[in-house]
Amino acid sequence: VLLSDILETIFAPDSERVFQLTDRNPMEKIGEDQWRISGLFSVRAFCRCFRLKFPEELESATLGGLAAEKLQKIPEEGDSFRWNGFLFQVVSAGEFADMVLEASRNVPEKKGDADPNVP
Repeated sequence: VLLSDILETIFAPDSERVFQLTDRNPMEKIGEDQWRISGLFSVRAFCRCFRLKFPEELESATLGGLAAEKLQKIPEEGDSFRWNGFLFQVVSAGEFADMVLEASRNVPEKKGDADPNVP
């Protein structure tokens, strides 16, 4: 690991590493308040993009890791969870490097779908 890698990871406005690993944009807007995001995208970068407070107690570094942490299992296609005002749905779940999530903001909760992490 080079010092430039560490500095890039800390200060980059988006996750350039994801693009280098997958040859695709890690986050793509697909509709109003809706995005398709790589599971490798960092939670810290996600919070920066949406001006959210990064929860220091969070154990996961990537959205794929966050999915596993919230679901308490290895994520599968069709799984969904709520976090920080977003509804995440796993649309593809091969390896973690191949995981793709769709994140939607401002989605009303269904009865019995409460998440203590949603403000």
